[in-house]
Amino acid sequence: MKRKKLLLAAFISCLLVIVFPTPSYADMGPKDEPTVYVENPPNQVYYLDLLTQNSSSYFEYHFLDKNGEELWP
Repeated sequence: MKRKKLLLAAFISCLLVIVFPTPSYADMGPKDEPTVYVENPPNQVYYLDLLTQNSSSYFEYHFLDKNGEELWP
């Protein structure tokens, strides 16, 4: 009788683990941060849009590392 209760408890525990899985947060590492330098900003409050309508113009910008050196030509 004691063995049946133990098997039943183990079965229910396994069933609960399968039915109600715990969430895993796989993307927890440090993230890259973009640094945006605005040349000649207006003296008033302004809106800055980081999106582009043409994806080919994405490569026209200069990407700099932390030392100010260009990453892509």
